[in-house]
Amino acid sequence: MAKNLRARFYEEQREVAKVVLLEISIVGDQSTVVLKATDAHKEEFPAEWAAFAGGQEEEAIPDGTPLTDVKGIGKKLAAKLKTNGIHTAEQLAAVNDGGLDAVGMSAYTHRQSARDLLGLTPDPVAAVAP
Repeated sequence: MAKNLRARFYEEQREVAKVVLLEISIVGDQSTVVLKATDAHKEEFPAEWAAFAGGQEEEAIPDGTPLTDVKGIGKKLAAKLKTNGIHTAEQLAAVNDGGLDAVGMSAYTHRQSARDLLGLTPDPVAAVAP
């Protein structure tokens, strides 16, 4: 699964029977897409499927570097990021600009700090070179 995607399986009662659905969103973005779950989805999101099959309908929290390891992020800001679906430094580093708008003005600085921590800062020469 891409680091910037969030997925959650859940069950919903329809007219005839219960249906398993999959909710997918981009980390940091409040918009979601809901689809009827297929075997391909179960393979694409194995941790989330395992959590659902094990009776946990909440979103599976990915393993990764704690947000509080990122320079400038304390417990309070980490909690705010988590309400926006950003649980790890890896997720913060992968969030697009649109996903940062909901977090606040310092979000761009914190995203760069996460990228620096993880060694994901692009080489400025390579970014311009043909």
